Amino acid sequence: MICLFKIYLLYFIMDSFFLVMSSLPPTCKDDISPGLYSCTNTTKCGVRVHQSANTFIIDGKHAQLESWPWLVSVKFIGVDMCGGTIVDKNWIVTAAHCFDSIYMRDPRNWTIAIGKYHKYCTDTTERQLQVEKILMHPDYVKRTNENDIALLKLSQAIDYNCRVRPICLPMGPQHLLIGEKCWIAGWGMTLGHGNDDIVNEVMVPIINPILCKSSDFYGRRFHPDVMVCAGYRNGGKDACNGDSGGPLICQRNGVWTLSGITSWGLGCGQPQQPGVYTMVGHYATWLHKTMKAHNDIIIG
Repeated sequence: MICLFKIYLLYFIMDSFFLVMSSLPPTCKDDISPGLYSCTNTTKCGVRVHQSANTFIIDGKHAQLESWPWLVSVKFIGVDMCGGTIVDKNWIVTAAHCFDSIYMRDPRNWTIAIGKYHKYCTDTTERQLQVEKILMHPDYVKRTNENDIALLKLSQAIDYNCRVRPICLPMGPQHLLIGEKCWIAGWGMTLGHGNDDIVNEVMVPIINPILCKSSDFYGRRFHPDVMVCAGYRNGGKDACNGDSGGPLICQRNGVWTLSGITSWGLGCGQPQQPGVYTMVGHYATWLHKTMKAHNDIIIG
């Protein structure tokens, strides 16, 4: 996943600066705005209107309109580059590797698409918000993908509704159970296993970190103190290019929590090479302190 992402990123840097930035995707034919303000408690984190009907991401299913209201697209000069997650009205959590190149670190070039469902057209519910600050974890290591987490501060507050609302952040280290069923979602490549024009979702179980650190899997590349492995031993269901920075979402006591951030992997959906996710609970203190320091709002 990460190897392919970096090739894609290099190609993008070389070619995409020549895009005409004033041109926007066409408006989607389907008006998905009805019911946008029909729900209550939109400020409560980790709650959604619709539950998923099925268990492309690779070999996943189309998500329902309001399945993942905290999912956003992180755009570089107007082009979808990564996924991200709403955690507060002014804050998005994503992966630090989305900003690997020094040329990618000017916040003026980045926007966030909220209320988005389709990739190749502009939804009636979609809004573009400007990024004000890019705050990568100070200990991010590009070579090993350790501490692959970043915060994006927005220049204006998000207006919550039924399809745009925050996920809950762990308040501290989170113990994920082996086999626990979590979800990933995004607009990344499907490699012929579906349509990437609509946000896709797939359930991925947590894999034993001992297995992921074994020589049959990732060996020393995997750091179980800051990373989470999720997916299937035989492959087939996985995140892929374009899903980087998006959420690994786990449900606790009926509330959805940001447990991981799509970080890296070798290929997409390959046997014994499951997706690797940044362990968000490990960074709970850094996340809360950083957000408070930059806007004096206590995130709870």
